[in-house]
Amino acid sequence: MAGTYNRPLGVLRLVALYALLGAMIWKARPTGMGVAVGSLFVIAGEAVRFWAAGHLLKTAELVTSGPYRYTRNPLYLGRILIFTGLCVMAELPYHANWILLFLGYAIFFGYYLPRKERVEPARLQEVHGAAYEQYRRAVPALFPTLRPYHDPAASGWSSDRMLRNREHWMVLGLTAIVLFMLWRANYFAERERLEVGTVGYAFCNEAWMARNSPTFSEVTSPTRRSPSSTGMGPGPVRRRGSAASSASSEVAVSKSVRMTTATAASVPRRERAAISSDRSSSPTTRS
Repeated sequence: MAGTYNRPLGVLRLVALYALLGAMIWKARPTGMGVAVGSLFVIAGEAVRFWAAGHLLKTAELVTSGPYRYTRNPLYLGRILIFTGLCVMAELPYHANWILLFLGYAIFFGYYLPRKERVEPARLQEVHGAAYEQYRRAVPALFPTLRPYHDPAASGWSSDRMLRNREHWMVLGLTAIVLFMLWRANYFAERERLEVGTVGYAFCNEAWMARNSPTFSEVTSPTRRSPSSTGMGPGPVRRRGSAASSASSEVAVSKSVRMTTATAASVPRRERAAISSDRSSSPTTRS
């Protein structure tokens, strides 16, 4: 039947949706900007749902007050806004969060909302008759109209209805998710800052070694004594292999810096401190 609602299937869809969102949030690597922008969508969506939950009394009466004056499904409008905000916050590798957002829109607008429009109006029209048909013709299914319904119900927002619809649990859950995403954004930002600092430390350390360590030729070649020091007459002292040793030193330093930059993140902080202390306490002098 067109007006039959399959409750087990609806529960299964809801569980699958929450499981997908949980996996996305757990694997996310959010940024501060992404969390800030996504939070705006989440707050707006939950504000719409909270407003609607205080007016809704399911099936018992035709609700035409509050947000129901502008859209027949404010709860679904809030849900799609919240889903958008979570996808914006949860940055995933290969832009998977944007792929999930596109697939979610395709499923919602291509399957879920059309099916709901086939099932629910028939059921509500059986209960409320011509009043619902008039309301249905005047108010859009999802996106709000700028011309509110002209004959709203007299009932206002009620905290009892909001609690009966359990919307306070949604508020608590979304608050926990936003705080968790803020924590992860700060964690990944701090880790990236430490990695950049470690690489910079390693680069400066190798540059210090290049300036203060003797070259291979300086260590292995014998020291030539100046003729003036032996009484044989004045004469300049020439260092063997100075050009070759300088070139080999530059090549060695270049290779060392590249290797150290690639592996600097894996050097423990205690070992770096010990190495720095040893070098500062016993500097090497040139021969």
